Amino acid sequence: MSEKLMNLHLSGSSEVGGGQYNEVRMSGGSHVRGDMECNCLHASGSSHIFGQLNCHGAVHGSGATHLQGDVQASELHLSGSGHVSGHVHCQDLVVLSGSSQIEQSMECTRFSASGSSHIRGDLRGQTMRASGSCRVDGAVHMDKVELSGAATIQGGVECEEFKGSGSLDIGGLLNAGSVEINLTDGGKCTLHDIGGDRVHIAPEATLKWPGFFKRSGRLSASVIEATDIYLENTTAQVVRGARVKIGPNCRIDRVEYSEAFPADRKSTRLNSSHPTISYAVFCLK
Repeated sequence: MSEKLMNLHLSGSSEVGGGQYNEVRMSGGSHVRGDMECNCLHASGSSHIFGQLNCHGAVHGSGATHLQGDVQASELHLSGSGHVSGHVHCQDLVVLSGSSQIEQSMECTRFSASGSSHIRGDLRGQTMRASGSCRVDGAVHMDKVELSGAATIQGGVECEEFKGSGSLDIGGLLNAGSVEINLTDGGKCTLHDIGGDRVHIAPEATLKWPGFFKRSGRLSASVIEATDIYLENTTAQVVRGARVKIGPNCRIDRVEYSEAFPADRKSTRLNSSHPTISYAVFCLK
């Protein structure tokens, strides 16, 4: 876009139409009605854009920022109460903090979220790091995913590397080359199916008093399938792999393995007379 475009600075209760601008600054209760194209955007206070936004640089919104259309930008930074009613496509980075909502799908290279974030469509990109309360109504397609806090993904997750801790709720298939889930104290993880090359699920050891470790987090899933599997504090219907190791406090209905299957005694009995794990073991060779 031409560098000779004028800058647009709005403050207080002001309103203009859309158009092409160089630098846009909005503060107070300012409104833009119509589609807008610019090189960079800074919005603070209560700012509204009623139209499509095409920003060749970075979009920074703080306070109550409302973007009532699709957003294309190099970067998108929303803090405070941020709301986008359309699709988001960013060439590089998206950072959401505070209370942020994206009503449609999002595509970016890097995604970072803290506080309370909600994406009502799919999320696609390369890296995802989310903490606090993060919810994705669609599916997640990333190279690397790191989740902590309370994360809910209604669809599936497809990535090369997955790391999770806290309370996780994934409604579809978690398909990753490497899956590592740390079960934090009091955390509850509910996943439908897990598939990958390596799956490692174990509680995070936290020192409560000297010499005492509390490990109360649990994970439940329908099917866990991978080449190498290590499980603790896990409830599953079927566990299938080449090398399967069942650690303590597991309840597994059926284990299928082809090479090795050591099991912890603490996973074979809840007490001396009530078994909580039954093995229907099949050799896959």
